[in-house]
Amino acid sequence: MAEIALALILLIGAGLLVRSFEKLRAVNLGFRPDNVLAMNMELNGKPYESAAQVERFDNEILERISRLHGVTAAGLVNWLPMASALIMGDFKLADQQPPPDVVAAKPAVSPGYFRAMRIPLVCGRFFDEHDTLKSMPVAMVDESFARRFWPNRDPIGKRISFEDNPKAESDWMTVVGVAGSIRQENPAARYMTVYQPVAQVQVSFFLQEVSFVVRSAADASNLAPALRAQVWDVDKDLPIRAMTSMQDLLYASTAEPRFQTRVLASFSSIAFLLAMVGIYGVMAYSVTQRTQEIGIRMAIGAQRGHIVQMILWRSAALVAGGLGVGLAGAWAATRVLKSFLFEVTPFDPLTFAALSLLLALVALAACYIPARRAAAIDPLVALRYE
Repeated sequence: MAEIALALILLIGAGLLVRSFEKLRAVNLGFRPDNVLAMNMELNGKPYESAAQVERFDNEILERISRLHGVTAAGLVNWLPMASALIMGDFKLADQQPPPDVVAAKPAVSPGYFRAMRIPLVCGRFFDEHDTLKSMPVAMVDESFARRFWPNRDPIGKRISFEDNPKAESDWMTVVGVAGSIRQENPAARYMTVYQPVAQVQVSFFLQEVSFVVRSAADASNLAPALRAQVWDVDKDLPIRAMTSMQDLLYASTAEPRFQTRVLASFSSIAFLLAMVGIYGVMAYSVTQRTQEIGIRMAIGAQRGHIVQMILWRSAALVAGGLGVGLAGAWAATRVLKSFLFEVTPFDPLTFAALSLLLALVALAACYIPARRAAAIDPLVALRYE
């Protein structure tokens, strides 16, 4: 009973993590990570002290990599999704006062970023080459932002500011489009997003980290040497901090829940195996101890089916007791897993029921083998057994 209880607690814990991880893998990211290569670099030092210098470099690199053979779209963003770095902050709305604790992600992007990442346009327009410092300040919001602050209203034309105390007209950005919501930090995190054209960002701090993203018709990793060559052709001293595919970044962003799932699944599998071996051993020993009793029962007319049924009923009582204790223990223990679960409750009824049934069936199967062996005993041999 103790073995069954402990095995069930570990099995249910592992089952919850497995279900959680599968839901995490099935999350709609809002963008297409396949065939996208990201090149990350930090623009520090004398050549990149001003926003204008950074913009010239970005435009030249974008123009060069867009012409590379195999590139179908190219763009840049200062904080790449799934890269464990994200600029978050509050904001002002011209037509209402948002709650004080509400923040949004604030990436700065080039016009080609949305096409390279395959982020859909819900309404309005994407940024284009006309969105510069000389034009009207503009912004794009994601669908979750528009749904929260302008439900059943057209968000196009609404105004947003990142300034603490916006006063001048230039402090306000006009919403020109709504993009599909994406997962910015990792697949489990949901953040509202306000996009700003990188050409309209004047604070060099927000442009020091930049990631160029390129989409290819085939495996984008084949473009890595060509991308490096284009950067070093413009600035041979500029280090490229990272070159990785979006698929690899996505895989890395789920490394922690994957590890947790594997560890608990390994321990639960070992406990499950030990419980089955223990159950079989206990029942086999019990049958051996009752050999003479079984022989007497069969000598006075008991059928083999009655012997099997007798042993299985006794086993079922022990299994049921172990399951009861295990379910109570799991109900208490799985509270600890709450912070590790994604879209799965710690008391998920499907996981509890399915794994309890699985353990019960396997445990009774382990009991059935000694029961069959007991039913095959020759009564004459059993009566002489000591």
